[in-house]
Amino acid sequence: MQQRMTIGKKFAFTGSGLIAVMVLVGVFSIYSLAGLNKITNQIITDPLPGTAMMATVRAAALTARGDAWRHIAEPDPLKEAEMERSIEESKGKGAQALQAYESTITTADDRALYDKLRPAWQHYMDALPGVLALSRAGKSHESRDKWDAEAQPSFNAAKDLLQALMDLKRTNGERAAAESQQAYGKTVWALMIALALCALGGAGAAFVVIRSLNRALRQAVTELAEGAGQVASAASQVSASSQSLAQGSSEQAASLEETSA
Repeated sequence: MQQRMTIGKKFAFTGSGLIAVMVLVGVFSIYSLAGLNKITNQIITDPLPGTAMMATVRAAALTARGDAWRHIAEPDPLKEAEMERSIEESKGKGAQALQAYESTITTADDRALYDKLRPAWQHYMDALPGVLALSRAGKSHESRDKWDAEAQPSFNAAKDLLQALMDLKRTNGERAAAESQQAYGKTVWALMIALALCALGGAGAAFVVIRSLNRALRQAVTELAEGAGQVASAASQVSASSQSLAQGSSEQAASLEETSA
């Protein structure tokens, strides 16, 4: 005969099942959050700082170009010296940003563009002293010619590479953001489905347990009622036997009285 599961075991089985489901939901949540954290770190360590650093380099290149043009047009030596100091500051800021940018490189395309930018930037910086020297000597025409022949092509090459790197970083950032949104959507849907299944499973398990409990209680009440009926029947039989014995004792007593008389 198959042994029935006790109510205690049913409660234990149901509770264990619900705990197991909640543990699975928790593990899935942690896994999903880890994926989102990875994408977020990628955005923080690659596109955002990389774009900011390339913007710094581009600003330095533009500032140096503007100062060089002003230097060519400026007849005052004191202002020329001030512009030369500004150009040197721009060189330092650009070089520092370029060096820091290397830590944000994560793809082969990024590396290839960066390896082209560094010599282009250096060529641009190397072309400026000759332009400034001619300008400082009062040879404005020769200085403009030297700018057009040497500095401007280097500036254009560096500017194009800077724009390409910034476009690449923007593309990487948009792709990472899209992946983050997609991962977030999948996580939300999966958690909603898991919680719905958990709720339905818990409700179903509770229904089964309560139904089994009611059935067991009804069976126990029936058995108790039957036992009470049997006890009442036995008590009735005992009472009848007691009356029969009492009647027999009375008859024996009467018979003894008649015999004594």
